[in-house]
Amino acid sequence: MHENTKHITNNGEEEIPLGIEPHGMWLYIEPGHTFRLVTRSKQPSQWEVVVNEEGICLWAAAFFTFEIFDGDELVFESNYPVPSGPSGMTAREFIGMMFSPESFEAGAHPWNFVIE
Repeated sequence: MHENTKHITNNGEEEIPLGIEPHGMWLYIEPGHTFRLVTRSKQPSQWEVVVNEEGICLWAAAFFTFEIFDGDELVFESNYPVPSGPSGMTAREFIGMMFSPESFEAGAHPWNFVIE
């Protein structure tokens, strides 16, 4: 089992919308707060990150289970592995093909953040 931890810190003065896909969940990172994302999967993988005027959108990779913390507080968890899409496609590519790929594209944004 592979485990990975990422931190997203809001260095700005406004909350940052954070979308968790393919779950359709939106969270909000308050100014000065850091979200800690702990992922587990049977193979090494990374989140796909898309940033645009709507916020930061994180796309979970196939087989991910994960927890998201604001400090020590658990704010969201997924204990059910993300299903895999057709061979060679990420979750973002598959859902974009089914619905609206334009809404999943990166673009200009006002957000001041760091992902480590």
